[in-house]
Amino acid sequence: LELIGADARHQIHGAMMGDAIRERYAARVKAGLLVLRGPISPARLAERLGRAGVVAFPSHFETLGYGAVEAMAHGRVLVASDAGGHRELVRPGENGWLARAGDRAAWGAALEEVLAAPDAVWDRVGAAARATVAAACDPATVGAAKVALWEQVVAAAAPRRHYPFVRPVAPQPAVPGPATLSVVMPHYNMGRYVGEAVASVLGATRPPDELVLVDDGSTDAASVAEVYRLEAADARVRVVRGPNRGLAVARNRGAAAARGTVLAFLDPDDWVAPTYFERALAVLAAYDNVGVVGAWAQEGACDTRIWPAWNAELPYLLYHNTLNTRALVVRRDVFLAWGQSNPALVYGLEDWAALVQMVAAGVGAVALPEVLFHYRVRTGSMARRLGHVSHLYLYERLLAANRSVAQAWGPELVALVNANGPQYYATRPTEPTALAPPEDWVPPSEPGDWREAAMDPLPPSEA
Repeated sequence: LELIGADARHQIHGAMMGDAIRERYAARVKAGLLVLRGPISPARLAERLGRAGVVAFPSHFETLGYGAVEAMAHGRVLVASDAGGHRELVRPGENGWLARAGDRAAWGAALEEVLAAPDAVWDRVGAAARATVAAACDPATVGAAKVALWEQVVAAAAPRRHYPFVRPVAPQPAVPGPATLSVVMPHYNMGRYVGEAVASVLGATRPPDELVLVDDGSTDAASVAEVYRLEAADARVRVVRGPNRGLAVARNRGAAAARGTVLAFLDPDDWVAPTYFERALAVLAAYDNVGVVGAWAQEGACDTRIWPAWNAELPYLLYHNTLNTRALVVRRDVFLAWGQSNPALVYGLEDWAALVQMVAAGVGAVALPEVLFHYRVRTGSMARRLGHVSHLYLYERLLAANRSVAQAWGPELVALVNANGPQYYATRPTEPTALAPPEDWVPPSEPGDWREAAMDPLPPSEA
């Protein structure tokens, strides 16, 4: 008997399952009657299955046993448990055998029946197993069936004007006529990057009706000249100038000056995919209870890492910024009523706080599940300068500005913190975070904080 696959922890005995098996069946292991192969490559697995007699799959709980499907795909004689989705594929005696999960007597009887069968039966069952998997598990067949089912579901539910949020969300008042789009771009001494951001906006498949470029008192001569150049180059670019008051005030100033029924925010050193505005406006038009749309983000032009975004739901939104608020598309009336940035958050997180305010007011916020926003990672940016203490201060300010919401969701927030730890560890839930210490990390001998170093390491030339 060969066991193939990765080891797992034996929760009851507090040890690895492989160690428990080796201890219990030490004599059989020593005699070579029981072999634990561990994980092997797909190529080796195919070769081993090609030489196998009977493949046993005794799982108690698989939703669809890939091991069982792989054995059938290779034309092997399979004895599998009756617990799991694979039992929908196995027709006992025709393309495999089933035995009751956890019943040793049933497994013994099934294996004896299989081993006593003549070669002709094995050949017939193996061929039938291979044909079953080819017909039932082929991606083209499964994909077509899923699309057909999805079309039935959509047809049965249409027309549906309400997006299915977890919590109740009230419809927003209808905005008459087709949507008009204003992109609001605060700018302070960003002349090196702002042209690229503006080009991405004006080159969109659904370009804005206007781009409100808010010059927040720039002092760099080259940046001031670049703003004048952009203003003269395209009639859709409208510059709003004022004294330097910070990002939050600049964003509010641009929203107040905008003429569109929908606002899209973008920092001058970032850029958007061509279809972002088109996709976002389509969602706002399709659902009466959606007032905010975001998208997944990619950091930089060369970095392959993705920041996935999720629909904004309380209470989790108080713990973690799920919607990537750096480039939201928002109904203007919603933003002016509930989403204006808090000037007290002068060091950052003002966009996250604005989203909390809108969602707490009953506005629905959804994420487009594809990369439509690109965030430029650069040394010296406002976000990269934030350290551990700065984050703690800003979280405190964010919750203070939304105290009633935080108090209403207090027990759930405590449960989340206990389960997940500090929220900044959740920035990229699908990959190891750079803010978590490595497994071999030891405290430095010199004063300092590993979190600070991890957030913005110096290039070798500056280290």
